[in-house]
Amino acid sequence: SWWAVRLAHGWWIWGVDTALDGTINPGQFNYFQAVTKLMSEESPDGDPRIIVCTPVPLWRLREKHVDHLDNLAQFFADLEVEPEVYLAGDYHIAAIHQRERASGSTEWHLTEGGGGAFQHPVHNLDRMIPNSYGGLAEPKVAEDAPFRLLTSWPSNRESREGSGSWWDLLLDKAAFPLVATLAALQVPAMVLAGSDHRGGDENLRSFTETVLDDLVPFGGLTSVILILIAMFGLASSSSSARGALVWARYVGFSHGVIQAGVFLAARVFGNLAVRATTAGLGGLSSTVVAWLTLIGAGALAAVGSIVVLGSYLRFANRHFRMHDNESYSARHSGDNRHFARFRITPDGTLECFVVAIRRTGSDWVSSLRADRPGPPSDMSPPELINVGFRVEPRVSRESTT
Repeated sequence: SWWAVRLAHGWWIWGVDTALDGTINPGQFNYFQAVTKLMSEESPDGDPRIIVCTPVPLWRLREKHVDHLDNLAQFFADLEVEPEVYLAGDYHIAAIHQRERASGSTEWHLTEGGGGAFQHPVHNLDRMIPNSYGGLAEPKVAEDAPFRLLTSWPSNRESREGSGSWWDLLLDKAAFPLVATLAALQVPAMVLAGSDHRGGDENLRSFTETVLDDLVPFGGLTSVILILIAMFGLASSSSSARGALVWARYVGFSHGVIQAGVFLAARVFGNLAVRATTAGLGGLSSTVVAWLTLIGAGALAAVGSIVVLGSYLRFANRHFRMHDNESYSARHSGDNRHFARFRITPDGTLECFVVAIRRTGSDWVSSLRADRPGPPSDMSPPELINVGFRVEPRVSRESTT
């Protein structure tokens, strides 16, 4: 799925397909080789101007997949072209990065991913990539000129306020299976701890003995260790600074400690509750009451675990630049939509404008259908925002000779 379209006054726009592995296949290279030949024949000075659409912003590739960036650089070098404007989505923000190349040319990188998906934060963006802290792999082909963040939208304050909270996660219908799964895991853990199988005299054991009972049987301690390892390993940072991942792992480990505490507290509480509710009962009544008590304790523990998770995601994102996807997808915000518009003047000047809709209204998705008369009545009016740029016309080669 690659393409090229001739625009006005010497400009072209390309759509490049780097697939999932960041490569350019031979068929695509041959296609753009033919396009490049046509562009050179049509351009009076042999120097056509190009806007390139890529699946992922180049500054993001510099952070996460420098080998993919090298592949693109080699692709353009083989075609002997230097695109001036790059347009990409992938990250759900409006932002402009600028890069000054050694040749003296300026690249403009517009990230425009706010058309439909949930909003990503802008307050965690690095001002420069790579930054002075280092920590990123060096490119082998691509020029290592830094990407400088010029502007982004919405503001950092609005971005921080947009992070999800524990109530967003708890009330999200997509989280219901997670709550049910956590509850289902808690119940057998409490059953296999064994307190509900003891006789009446054993039910009088002390609280300390109950805690020890929950740690030793059925690998309670092993469960805690697994939780800590999982939370440590799953922690990730949005920053490319050296040491950011290490700090993220420490924060994730702390989250694991709290989750392990919830797990153990649920086991102790469930077993103590069983002892209290089944005291004096026997036979089928004791079994039914015990199971209902354990199910209730498991559900309560699952809710507690979700609350801890949601609070951790919000805190870690706002203070440690972690979990952009997880924190913001929980909120499912449909606001802060934005769309790019370009204007090419007769002298070859390219102007970019970004139109934003801060509040999409209560019926945004269904209003996009062809049979709807118009936008939602409570949608905020479109507005121009402070994300845009202007590419001046090039000085022709004839005028410089």
